[in-house]
Amino acid sequence: MTRLDIPDLAGPQYDRADLPLTAGIYICTTPRTASFTLCRYLVAQGWGVPTEYYMAFTAHYLMWRWQIAMRAADEDAAYAAYGRALMQYRVVNGIFASKLMAEQLPLFRQVHPGGFDGGIRNIFVHLRRGDLAAQVASLVTAAASNRWSFSDVEPPYLVMDLRFDRESVDWACRYVVECERLWSRFFREREITPLRVRTRTLVEDPRTVVDAIAERLALPVDEDALAVTIDQERNGEYGSTRAGKERVLREFGAVIETHQPAYAAASGNEVAA
Repeated sequence: MTRLDIPDLAGPQYDRADLPLTAGIYICTTPRTASFTLCRYLVAQGWGVPTEYYMAFTAHYLMWRWQIAMRAADEDAAYAAYGRALMQYRVVNGIFASKLMAEQLPLFRQVHPGGFDGGIRNIFVHLRRGDLAAQVASLVTAAASNRWSFSDVEPPYLVMDLRFDRESVDWACRYVVECERLWSRFFREREITPLRVRTRTLVEDPRTVVDAIAERLALPVDEDALAVTIDQERNGEYGSTRAGKERVLREFGAVIETHQPAYAAASGNEVAA
């Protein structure tokens, strides 16, 4: 089993419909939290094929591939058709799984105007870095190079226009803080108790995270698949990003420090796995 890259997860090789739909898994997160690492663990277990279905680029690519016409006068209908197609083509072993960024919630509402399916078991995983400095350093470095994956494949569009300067670092801090505020409000308003996971736990003790999701799904863990994925993730570090991260921390650490109180407040000092 090869280590899946970000573009792989939207590929036609993963189009399938193992119906009926019985569960949904939503990785509620922000950039640079090892969220695609968690996606790969879910794929290996056969728990859906999660990717960023509610990012406009991914949605438009899949709509094109599934021949869903996008007309400006009927945008809502097109997105709703895309939502139905997701449940037709992207259900594995009865499970639909997706990454969901805070800023993608408006598109989610267009794609699923009825909201989350109340007739199935929905599992919300709140994946947080828990370290503002490390997250911002990673975010700025990835954005400045426009390389977001371990393979260093560059997307065909600019994801974020950030540079190694004070303004970009300040913006990145505010962005992460606001995203965490949005997630806190999202869970509170819907009375959702998510499975809270820290990036460090996912990286250092992935079995704990996989076991916790399996418990909520009431499904067994595929131990062989888990062992293979753990080995792949531990031996598949990202590309040459260390110098960029160190530069952000060295030159702009004081800027990040000014946002720490807001980050702690937005996170609510939550205890995570």
